[in-house]
Amino acid sequence: MGFTLEHIHHTINSLGRLMPAKPNTGSTREYSLKECIFLMAPRLLEKREMGCTTNELVKALMDDGIEIKGPTLNRYLCEHQKIHGEEAKVNPAAEQKHGAQAVTPSPPPGVPESAEEPKPLFGQSAKNGHAGSGAI
Repeated sequence: MGFTLEHIHHTINSLGRLMPAKPNTGSTREYSLKECIFLMAPRLLEKREMGCTTNELVKALMDDGIEIKGPTLNRYLCEHQKIHGEEAKVNPAAEQKHGAQAVTPSPPPGVPESAEEPKPLFGQSAKNGHAGSGAI
């Protein structure tokens, strides 16, 4: 199913984003679902940051005739963020509250996943992980 530019503008407006008084409705080009989500991604991501869950966003889109499932929406939004260099910003608490799978953002480049290094076990040296010489 394709979407016209007019339909996408209408959906963006229904999400509360201000659009120019005269959007270019002369275009009859149809956009794919992915293109449609990419065009609306800034507003969708803004709503997500405000605490809207994926399920709430899917319902708003479906109410406007854009049929998409939660995992597909999440995938498209993550792709958009990767392309535009944005960090994944998902509200995991809200996602879990509504039964959707939470997306955990990866740490920024150059930052290790764990800030602390594991401590050596008793009798092991910190450098090689083997027991000491045993000399007393």
